[in-house]
Amino acid sequence: MATVSTTGGMTQIELASRTHNNALLQIVNPLSVVNRAMLYMQWTECNNGTTYKGTRVSTEPTGTWRDYDEGVSQGTGTTTPYEEPTSTLAHIFSIDKDRKDDAPDPEQYVSDELEIEMRGLVKQSMSAFFYGDRDGDASFAGKMPRGIIYRSDYNNLASEYVYDNGGGSASATANKTSLYVISSGPKKIQMIFPRNYAMGGIEPSQNVDAQASPVEGLGIKMMRLAKDTAEDANGREYPADNLWFTQRWGMCIHDPRYLRRMCNISTTNIDEVDDFSFNEDYLIDIITQMPDRNNAFVCGNRAVEAQIWKRVKDSSSRYFERGEDAFGEPVPVIMGLPFALCDSITSDEATVS
Repeated sequence: MATVSTTGGMTQIELASRTHNNALLQIVNPLSVVNRAMLYMQWTECNNGTTYKGTRVSTEPTGTWRDYDEGVSQGTGTTTPYEEPTSTLAHIFSIDKDRKDDAPDPEQYVSDELEIEMRGLVKQSMSAFFYGDRDGDASFAGKMPRGIIYRSDYNNLASEYVYDNGGGSASATANKTSLYVISSGPKKIQMIFPRNYAMGGIEPSQNVDAQASPVEGLGIKMMRLAKDTAEDANGREYPADNLWFTQRWGMCIHDPRYLRRMCNISTTNIDEVDDFSFNEDYLIDIITQMPDRNNAFVCGNRAVEAQIWKRVKDSSSRYFERGEDAFGEPVPVIMGLPFALCDSITSDEATVS
């Protein structure tokens, strides 16, 4: 479905499309997505202002087998420092005071818009979580997060943390998706936020229907600015309420062993020759090779979720079961790990080689 992004205030045409017989229409959002990976992630405050600094063991000392009257060599382990940044995603929404006051239900009118705004920001952030090109993006280099696929530990088959669902025979067609296993916690994988910027803030009502909650696990702060005017296209001012939205976050991979990627899962043209459906053997390899499975979960999109559900349906093995997520909704459970649906993982990834 095509989308249109408006960079200014709300147009008269847009306002008219939201009302009928002097009443607000119920808004249905077919652009909404579900991104529940953040429900399972743990957060921590940056220890260096807007960045998190740490160090990893790179070598360990070795002892010497000795006999009487023999000395031994001295030695010490070595470490390698790392530093992870945070990024800021912001947006401003201006609404003409007269337009708000003239709406059939001013409070609902504003509430509807806030929900649309926040859904869009969460979708943008979750896309960056996986695909943010911090170094190479022409517009946002150095500003957006560094997504998982742009990290050397997770973007090539030579990495010990990447598993090829195609077994070396995947087609070159960009019809692939990836599945991730993440174990979140201290010294593992954490989401980070700038010092003194606690995640949270004002969120839209959670009293929504089957379209899922508008904000799921990724805090958005919202504040009303003191400025009570906005400008039209010609720079002329008019009375307006101005709302500022912001998300400030980053991803800190303390220990890369706790994030593993299963790539080259085909979503179309599946023939098990060079386009392969989800192969549970590789996922079992991932799970068993993690140092531990505490707070671990499996993350993928709807295409791979459907393939996993079919394994649950056809399997009498305890490795594939049915469970419930934090919302009480049924999810596949693989070797005790819940599946977190994340629509921001695409089904048109290039083949990883």
